[in-house]
Amino acid sequence: MRRKNPTTTAPVIAKSLSELHPEAMVPPTIAGPLLGIATTHLEAGRLRHTLKLPFYRIGNSVRYKVGDLIAFRDKCRVEPSDTK
Repeated sequence: MRRKNPTTTAPVIAKSLSELHPEAMVPPTIAGPLLGIATTHLEAGRLRHTLKLPFYRIGNSVRYKVGDLIAFRDKCRVEPSDTK
């Protein structure tokens, strides 16, 4: 039996990060779509320590704080350069 892609089957609890409380904790299946990246990318970044995004491991569960997701998104912003 083929597994379903968790990024497409995750329940949508908010349309954007700004709709959530900064202290709220969300699982990768919610964090990935809110950031616009695949949950597999979040997992790979955690395992390889290449994604500079803090997370919490509670038992076997991984959770991201919404405030950390907002900070990560803002840190990834690229300003256009002035070419004049």
